[in-house]
Amino acid sequence: MKKLVILVSFLMNSALGLADVIVLKADEWCPYNCAKDGEDRGYIIEAVDEIFKEKGHTIKYEVMNWKRVLQEAKNGKTDGIIGATEAEASGLVLAMEEDKKSGKPQSIEQGINHDCFFAKKDSAFQYNGVKSLESVIMGGIAEYEYGGDVPQYISKNKDSKKLDIISGDDASEQNIKKLDKGRIDVYLESEYVFLYLAKKLKQKNVITSEFKQVGCANLSGEKERIFIAFSPVKSQSKAKEYSKILAEGWVKLRESGKLAQILTKYNLKDWK
Repeated sequence: MKKLVILVSFLMNSALGLADVIVLKADEWCPYNCAKDGEDRGYIIEAVDEIFKEKGHTIKYEVMNWKRVLQEAKNGKTDGIIGATEAEASGLVLAMEEDKKSGKPQSIEQGINHDCFFAKKDSAFQYNGVKSLESVIMGGIAEYEYGGDVPQYISKNKDSKKLDIISGDDASEQNIKKLDKGRIDVYLESEYVFLYLAKKLKQKNVITSEFKQVGCANLSGEKERIFIAFSPVKSQSKAKEYSKILAEGWVKLRESGKLAQILTKYNLKDWK
């Protein structure tokens, strides 16, 4: 009996030894990844928690300045980062799957980003290039890197009353409130961020208006892909192992309908 207890104890300790605490870092970017201890953690955090928990691992999510996040990934001071574009993820390891048509490996994104214009539901405005902005007052965020020709328009008209560009940690929320009150006609924001925040503000009765998307900054319709990227240079890095778990888990989460369920909570739909 004593030998059996020792054997069971050994097997339990061995199994526990296989469980990793995986540190993922990012700057706060709700609804992708939200405040660390907030009401909503972000759909990527919820999805990745689900995927790695099934393999016995624990995700430790940390929030810090994005520039520092990228440096820590390149220097091997974190297991991975959340919310990287393909360019930012250069040199890091992404989740990959085999393309069904070509048979070649392709990266699996954990989200997309699209800067789009939003207006009240009864607005007649439709964005079809920066020339169309001359008829409206546009709200935006200072130092935000917008797509298309919008940055040139902002630079050219920075002192114009047709622009209302603000800064601050709650700039997105403030702009939606301005749109609700009619102080601006259109607001340019990351599509996912707007849809999430507008829903939260409506639920809290902070705003009353209904909104609609009236065009996007990149007229080609091309969307920026967003990734979880693992650091291959961290001491005893398991980047390839983690990326494989993420790839297989993300496909499974999507096929089971669980991903759609998580996205719905954030007022989003699966981009696929």
